[in-house]
Amino acid sequence: MMRTRAALATLALAAALGACAADAGDDESTTCSASEPIECRSPESKLVGCCPESHPVCAIDGKQCFEWGSSGGAGGAPSGGGAPSGGGAPSGGGAPSGGGAPSGGGAPSGGGAPSGGGAPSGGGAPSGGGSSSGGTGGTGTGGTGNTGGTSCVDQGFEPNGTEATATNLGTITDCDSTGTSVSGKLDGASDVDYLSFWGTDVGGCFVDPVASTTAKVRLCMFADCPGAAVGCSSGTPSTSPGGRPGCCVPSGGKVDMSLDCNGGTDNATIYLRVDQGAANACTSYSVDYHY
Repeated sequence: MMRTRAALATLALAAALGACAADAGDDESTTCSASEPIECRSPESKLVGCCPESHPVCAIDGKQCFEWGSSGGAGGAPSGGGAPSGGGAPSGGGAPSGGGAPSGGGAPSGGGAPSGGGAPSGGGAPSGGGSSSGGTGGTGTGGTGNTGGTSCVDQGFEPNGTEATATNLGTITDCDSTGTSVSGKLDGASDVDYLSFWGTDVGGCFVDPVASTTAKVRLCMFADCPGAAVGCSSGTPSTSPGGRPGCCVPSGGKVDMSLDCNGGTDNATIYLRVDQGAANACTSYSVDYHY
């Protein structure tokens, strides 16, 4: 139900598509060559392909490589090479606000019997006919229909309320220019949104995961890699329900996290959690992030 700014650049997809990445799956290679140093890994951390530095964004299956846009952000192919993040219906793309029956959608006002809809005045026997003057009919008013209500429609990615169902934002490197942003909504204080991306450690850049938001929501960032050691330069140390270490800020702001993985490179899956929106309210948010 989120949408990313990267979705605006899908028209550049043909220009941004690089040659197919080297297939590293057949020989069970664990590293990439110097000419294609970007590692493309599956959610199980298996190396499935390699990309050159000119096209550092891996497709989810590791078979294609994409370049980043000329603006220096994620302006090229969408993260993960699939459909643009947030590629569902446009925000609010359900029924229009107030999509119930129109106001007054019952019988029209006055839809009962017309005023005086009983027998006409003097509807008894004619004057002098023995009977007294007849009674007048009553007036009636039709009902008023219900007005349609509005709802908090978080388009595109639900359900993503757990780490296991986190929205996949694709792959970025530890070069900060490959970072981007994601937007969504929380339907009240009990709603939770989990998002994830695969961060790769490449030469010449530095692993320093950061996420920030100006919305009044709790924002957390958790790391998943072998022997993950996390420090919180900004934010409070926390642990996810799945046991992953990370940092949180309680009401907007920046999470700045140091990360060291027990391996040759600091490749990791990073989880973002956004929750604790306003009670009984639809809370919109946007999160900027890089690896």
